[in-house]
Amino acid sequence: MTLGQIGLGTGFIRLTNELNGEEYMQKVSVVGLGYVGTVLAACLCEKGLSVHGIDVDEETVDKIGRGTPLVSDGLLPALIGRHTSDGRFRVTTDMSVVRNTDVILVTVGTPLNEDHSPDMTEVETACRCIAKYLRRQHLVIFRSTVVPGMTDEVILPILENESGLKAGEGFMLAFCPERLGEGTRMTDFEGGVLEEFNNVPVIVGGVDSRSTGRATEFWNSLGMDTVRVSSSRAAELAKLADNWWIDLNIAIANELALLCERMQVDSCEVIEAANTLPKNRSSVNILLPGCGVGGSCLPKDPWFVHYLGRKYGLELKTCRLSREINDHMPIHMYGLITQALEDNGRGTRDAKIAVLGLAFKQSTGDTRNTPAAPLIRLLTKNGAEVRAFDPWVGKEEGKKVAGECLVDSLEEAFQGSDCIALVSAQPEFRRISFDEIRTLVASPCAVVDGRRAFSSEEVRRNGFTYWAIGLGKGS
Repeated sequence: MTLGQIGLGTGFIRLTNELNGEEYMQKVSVVGLGYVGTVLAACLCEKGLSVHGIDVDEETVDKIGRGTPLVSDGLLPALIGRHTSDGRFRVTTDMSVVRNTDVILVTVGTPLNEDHSPDMTEVETACRCIAKYLRRQHLVIFRSTVVPGMTDEVILPILENESGLKAGEGFMLAFCPERLGEGTRMTDFEGGVLEEFNNVPVIVGGVDSRSTGRATEFWNSLGMDTVRVSSSRAAELAKLADNWWIDLNIAIANELALLCERMQVDSCEVIEAANTLPKNRSSVNILLPGCGVGGSCLPKDPWFVHYLGRKYGLELKTCRLSREINDHMPIHMYGLITQALEDNGRGTRDAKIAVLGLAFKQSTGDTRNTPAAPLIRLLTKNGAEVRAFDPWVGKEEGKKVAGECLVDSLEEAFQGSDCIALVSAQPEFRRISFDEIRTLVASPCAVVDGRRAFSSEEVRRNGFTYWAIGLGKGS
């Protein structure tokens, strides 16, 4: 069968049956309703599709069914609310609904074990559940990040053995890694569809040529560009290579920032100048330093690479090194705070610290692996009185990160503070008027900018001292 034109507004993709030439409407399901799954479902709904969302967790299904995603990220809550209300996005814990869909997109979690080895339990469980309802001509696409080789060595055998169908003949199987960045373009539209979903090419690697072709046609029919690779292993490794590079690039920026602080040079100035060097078809692109790397991908994927290297007899060094450097940055942020307090004649004990941002980055409410957690632990362990606030993070999730340090407003966080520590540069924080808040805080009060989001001139002009990652104490 070949994919035809999308029937926008109909809720399904039009298919043409190779045997009789008749058109029918293709249905889609998304298995796993974490951040990746809900974003994917929302984007597909915006494309005009109807989506069945499936998750084993009843609380997750209940929450999304009421129009509330687990993570607040730009337009995501509004889109989920819209499409659960209009019936385009339906959620359930009943895996049998995949039987009545034509494309099954799998976005279950792939966490790390304590020894940094991959935990593929959710992937294997999802495969066994799907296999019970697999039928001829199903297209199964895995979006979950896995260790390369997993599609061929684990996913395919489970689906074949427990369904009685053969991949490439009875059903099609491909790996197409998710590549969306949280908190980046979930606030922009282009032609009614989320911009990043439209513009980032989809890597497609099937277990055979027919699977690759069918998966490519699916994404192309949605108006999306695709990059076909020779195998599922190549697609799996491409995803890890992306995040390996990003994490290592950030590590370089962070070590450069540490050096610049010692040399009393602004790392942002150095990076901006360095990035003007042309290199091949682009230019040098050193990313920005910060007080820590979080989320679900960057703290995990380099360890997947390290695990894979050992599997093939290699002790890969850069993936481990980038993790060590980036995991150290919350500790360095704590060090800057203590220096800033000492510079103002204060010690850490009993100092009032306003921690701004509990999410791992700006414009999202996702607190997974947030650098705020180790920073708050260090501050409280050393006697500081912490007041933490993030307008993007719900109270329940905020309590998990900050405990009793969580407060309900910026004003409460600022009251009497000896130091303001920025962890994630939420839009609301970027709009802070230091002229207006100077009467709320202690005098003197230090600002420690972990994301280089504030104007050092404005901060200092209003009587605060300014410290920042990659700058140290601003002059």
